[in-house]
Parts: sequence; C-alpha cells; structure tokens
Amino acid sequence: MKKAARKLRRGLRSGAYRELQDGFVKGFVSTALLAAARGTADRRRIVRAALQGGTALAAASLAAGAINRRSAAGALSAVAIGAAGLILVGQLTNDAAGDDD
Repeated sequence: MKKAARKLRRGLRSGAYRELQDGFVKGFVSTALLAAARGTADRRRIVRAALQGGTALAAASLAAGAINRRSAAGALSAVAIGAAGLILVGQLTNDAAGDDD
C-alpha cells in the first residue's frame, strides 16, 4: 500500500495529473464553443461534443507527454484509455439524450 501511495505522489509531482486536467478543460471548452457556433441548438449535443472533445484532448496530451519521455507503453496506454473514455461518454450521453448518433 505504501509503495502505491509513493508512486501516485511521484506521478502527481511529474505533472501528469495537471497535464490531464489542462487538456480536458481546453478540449471541453473549445469543442463546446465550436458546437455552439455551428448552430447546435440542443444543449445535450453540445455537452456530449464537449465531453468527447475534452476526453480526446486529454488523452492526446498524455500521449504526447509519454512520447516526449520516450515511453511507447505510456503513449499506447493514453490512447487506449482515451478511446475507452470516448466510448463511455458516447454511451452515457446517448442514453441521456435518447438518440443514436
């Protein structure tokens, strides 16, 4: 248990958490603005697009950081987690919105 806690603290110090948070917020806001500018009137669609954009940009930021650290496994993990996050967001928002696109 102590080893896992130390590893988590090291990861947080390295900036991975901050990188994830920044990437998500940037992607969320920029995608929401683009969806609204396109004339999307349905708020659910704007929120879904924003969540997907935030998830995608956060995963891309983590993957880019891993590539800069020359960690292929880290980059592949970030991409896989991002893909799973997009699927999850899509399923959850489709259930809430009641549509299939």
